Order: sequence, then structure tokens, then C-alpha cells
Amino acid sequence: LGITAWWTLYWGFFGVFLIVLTYMLWSRGALESIGTRLASLPRQFKGGAAIAGSLALLGFVATGVWIYNNTHIRNTYFTSEMGRDRAEAYERKWGDVDLASQPKITDVDVALDIFPSTRGYDVSMEYSLENKTSAPISEIHIDYAWGARVTSQKLEGARLTTNDRAMNHFVFTTNTPMQPGDRLSFTASIENRNPGFRNAGNQTTTNYNGTFIPSGESLPGIGINPGKFLASRQQRRERGLPPQDRIPRLEDESQWSVNALRGDSDWVNFAATVSTDPDQIAMAPGYLERQWTENGRRYFRYVMDAPIQNFYSFLSARYEMAEDTWRDVNLQVLYHPGHGYNVDRMMQSMKDSFEYFTEAFSEYQYRQMRILEFPAYATFAQSFPNTVPYSESIGFIADLRDKRNLDYVYYVTSHEMAHQWWGHQLSAANVQGVTMLIESFAQYSALMVMEQEYGEEHMRRFLKWELDSYLRGRGVEARAELPLYRVENQGYIHYRKGSLVMYALKDYIGEDVVNRSLARMLEEWAYKSDPYPRSVDYLTILREEAGPEHDQLITDLFEKIMLWDMHVETATATTNADGSWDVTLIIEARKLEADDQGAETEVSLDMMIDVGLFSQNLRDVYEGTDHILSFGKQRIVSGTNEFTFTVSEQPLYAGIDPYNKLIDRNSDDNLRRVEIVE
Repeated sequence: LGITAWWTLYWGFFGVFLIVLTYMLWSRGALESIGTRLASLPRQFKGGAAIAGSLALLGFVATGVWIYNNTHIRNTYFTSEMGRDRAEAYERKWGDVDLASQPKITDVDVALDIFPSTRGYDVSMEYSLENKTSAPISEIHIDYAWGARVTSQKLEGARLTTNDRAMNHFVFTTNTPMQPGDRLSFTASIENRNPGFRNAGNQTTTNYNGTFIPSGESLPGIGINPGKFLASRQQRRERGLPPQDRIPRLEDESQWSVNALRGDSDWVNFAATVSTDPDQIAMAPGYLERQWTENGRRYFRYVMDAPIQNFYSFLSARYEMAEDTWRDVNLQVLYHPGHGYNVDRMMQSMKDSFEYFTEAFSEYQYRQMRILEFPAYATFAQSFPNTVPYSESIGFIADLRDKRNLDYVYYVTSHEMAHQWWGHQLSAANVQGVTMLIESFAQYSALMVMEQEYGEEHMRRFLKWELDSYLRGRGVEARAELPLYRVENQGYIHYRKGSLVMYALKDYIGEDVVNRSLARMLEEWAYKSDPYPRSVDYLTILREEAGPEHDQLITDLFEKIMLWDMHVETATATTNADGSWDVTLIIEARKLEADDQGAETEVSLDMMIDVGLFSQNLRDVYEGTDHILSFGKQRIVSGTNEFTFTVSEQPLYAGIDPYNKLIDRNSDDNLRRVEIVE
């Protein structure tokens, strides 16, 4: 039975027992006191009601014993408050460990055995650690995820001096200090088991069919893990913990050589042997070097032939596989049987993405690309080196039959392919702006592929969705909204605003110029680690490529929180004797700069902005350009702007920035129906 079913049975049996008890205590005839009815209860307890009540009570007790056995005996009973206590204790005890004083992981070799039928796994691993600092290291901190059971560990030339199993944190002291450039080997064995079920938190990464284990859960880190700190601002205040920065400041030089993705490593050599049940396929990044069956288990050996980010995952499921090629790159989509609805769109998106990105940015660095389905317990896709786990709910079972809807499967696939460049060629320093370099660039890359496939009308609807999402996001910002180049892992900024900013940039300075700036970013910074690139490094390149005439635009889009407020006040048209139409538009426009708390100040507006006349409402257009009667950039200044156009057909709608390229505070009033004047 499913976990929820046990609780449903437990309370269901109790409910039936209460119904039977109510039936027996029900007053029949003259009203009797509750005491009298309780006293007569033994005499009433007979017949079918007694049998039903007894069975319900027995079921209630039996399921209660079973639930208690699972939540208290087979597992540790654990509440949310206990979790907060643990996070506070961890931070108070280990929060001052300086990651900069620790060695870095340079090589990873993993043997991971997945047991789908029991929802568990075993790990044996080896790291090579190098002292990349300028000082000797005597203490090395090893940290494991909550729930990992460490069965053995050994650091070459060192002894375990602190064994904090409650915090899953261990300290080794070297026999002689580890000098700069020295290397040591670290080995460990870890177990992860999920017997029965717990009182809460029963979603596990290991599943009967559809395992997806991230490396951060299965393998230890060096130093400390800030992800184990207490995150809630309110709880931190109540417990006397200092406010927690979302990410170090852009100017923090101590973080310029720290990998934002994983601070305990730069680029690593990676290999993994993954085993699973004989009817499943196990996957990890790298190239399949060998597979075999042994002792009723199926083994796969993956090796990556070039250094990668220390960021990977392990998957296992009963997969079907579709294969294709793009140039000399092998493409694979592994999916649950019966979920092949959108595999062709994923394949097409991979091909189109590689074609565009290779031409625009740089060569693809691997010989293979895989997409792998995992169950709908999560709704995301995530890009690891040449491997993308992809939730069934946002891709494999998506209904794309209505062509009026956005093909988000095609888009998400392209976005994840883009991360093979933005994230797996270009990494970033652990400072503000990191997700602009990774997520905003991936958004732009996918937008360009999407535009080539579907045209501007589809882009209008996508950008409208991004705009509204950004405006909603800034409305619920808990701390401070920051400009894009200082974004602090704020999704509504690096995803939503990032799309708008990069698309507007392309529109104003040209796709070739933007792509040239991104290609230069890769040429100058790909695979760099000391220091890692920052957002300001890109803005320097962008300004050089765009020229000084676009400096204010770049400032407004990236370095400030700039909003526009534009609408068509009136739109009137009169017909001419030759059948043409004269159209007069009055447009009101403002430009506003916001601070990090949302307070707005009006600033001078003087820029070229799209103005268009259309024979249809743009909301009803899905393709083609026949509806466009007049379209182009016009000089718009603060206040009232008046324009007159002559077109050959009757205009029905007029718009200012009708394709949502700028961040308009209310884009719903940008388009207005034209009034016909006799």
C-alpha cells in the first residue's frame, strides 16, 4: 500500500468506529442522559454493529501499530522543529569554517550501487584533493548530506580527530601539514536507506522505477555546506542567528576564485561505475566505456574524457531509448515506455540548438547528449555534463496538440542544451551576478532558437508571460530587488527579466552583435577558474562590441532597475479617396527608475521604441506577418507623443512596444483598438 493509504486507513478505521459508537449511543424514544446511555453501552454492543465496531477498532489499532513501527522503530521520528534545531546547531558549531583554507577536489571516481526495489543505494568513492592555497593545511573538513550514513572513510596521511555524526561532519588532521600543490587521496563508503516510511519527508531520490540521485546528496563535500544552514529569515531572527547573505557581493575579491556552482572544486576528472537491477539502465555523465552483468546486477562504467564541473547525477529506470545524430554527436532520449509523445520535439530542439549555438558561440564540447525522464515528483529539467534529467510532467507527457499554445517542451530542451555552454563551458565566480552569466544567457540562447522555429508572434506571447512573471515576482520580493548584473539567485530576475533584457538588447543592437559578445565571453573565459568570470567582465565585452552609442541602453537594462509606462491614449483613423487610411496616434510615455525597495523616480525618456498598426488583435495572431500594416521604431519622449501614419488597409489596432520588448509596468494597455472617424 502507498504511504498515504496507510494514514487514510488508520483514520478511516477510527471514523467507522466513531460512527458505530454514535449509532449505539443514539437516543431512541424518550431522551436519556449521556451517563445512562454510556452505562447501557455494553448491552447495546451486539449484532452487526458490534462486529463492525470491533473490526474497525482492531483495524485502527493494527494500522496504528504498523505506522508507529515505520515512523518510530524503522525510522527516526523527525519534526520540522527538530530540523530547524539541527540546522541551527550545525551552523553554530561549524559555520565559521573557512572554505578558502581547504583543499579542492580535482578527481572523482565513484562506484554507486542502486537498489530500486528497496529504495536505497551504496556508494564507494575516491577523491583526489589538492592544496591550491598559498599556505599549509593541517585540518580538512569533510561534510555529508543529512541522511547519509558513513560506514568508512580514510584520508591519506591523516587521522580522524573530530567525529560529529549528529551533524554528519568530520575533521581530519594531517600527520604533516599539506603544503601548497600537495595532493592527498580521500576514500569513503556511504549508505542511504529508506526502510518503510517516515512521519514526513517520504519523497526519496531512489525509486522503484525512476531514480534520480544528485551528487550533492550522495557524495561528501569539502569544508561546510551552507545549504544545511537555517534558511528562514524569521526563524533566524527568532533564534538569534545573524542575517544570511544570499550571495557575496560582486566586489568581494575573496570569492573571485571560488566556483559558484560548488566551492570545494574547480574542474574535475570524473568517472563512475553505476549498478542497478537487471531490468533497468543506469546513467551518469560521461561516455559508456563498458557494461556487464554480475551477481544478478547490471553494471555501467562511464568515463569523461575532459574535466567537468563537479556537478553530476545518477539515474536508473526501465527505459526505452530513441537515438539520432547531429553531425558527429550521438543524441539519445531515454523515456518511460508509453511516454514517447514529445520525443521527436526534444530531438528536433537538440539539433536546432546545437546548430545555432555552435554557429553563434563555440563548438559543442562533447560527443554525446542525453535526455532522461524521471517521475513527476519534481517539475524541472537540469543540465549536467552531456546529460539532462527531465521531469515527465513538463516534457514527456505534455499535451502539445493545440498549436496556439507555446511549445514549452521545445523551449525547455533548448534552454537545457544552452547550459552545456553557459554553465559547462563558462562557469562563474561566487558573487552577485553569477546567474546572469548562467541562466540569463541560457534564456537568451533558447529564445533565439525558439524565434527561428516559431517566429515573432510566438515570441510576443512568450515575452508577455515573462514580463508578467517578472512584475509579479518583484511585487513579492522579501529583501531587495537588484539590477540584473547583481542578481542574487533571484529567479524572477535571472530567468524572467533576463529573457526580456537579452531580447531587448538583441532588438536594439542586433543579434550578430550580441552573439559576438557572447562568443568573446567564451573565448576569453571558458574553463577559467582563477579567477572565474563575473557579470562585469561580460558588460566590458558587451560595451566594446556594441559601441558607445549604446552605453545608456546597457546601463538601463543591466545596471539599473528601469521600468517604462507607455500606452496608446487615442488612435483614430480616417479613410482617403484612394482607399488608404490616415491614422493619428497619441501616446503617453514615462520612464521610471526603481530602487531596491520598489520606490520609483521618473527620469527623462528619449529613445526609439516600436510603434505599430495592425489589421488584427495581436492576441489572436499565431503566425505570419499579413496583419502588420505599419511597424517600426519611433522616437518617444517623456509625456505626450503624436504620430500620423498612412496605410493601405483599414487599421483595427495600434500599439506602442506591442511585442513586449521593454519592461512596461502595465503592458495590457499598450495595444488599443483604432476608432474610425467619419
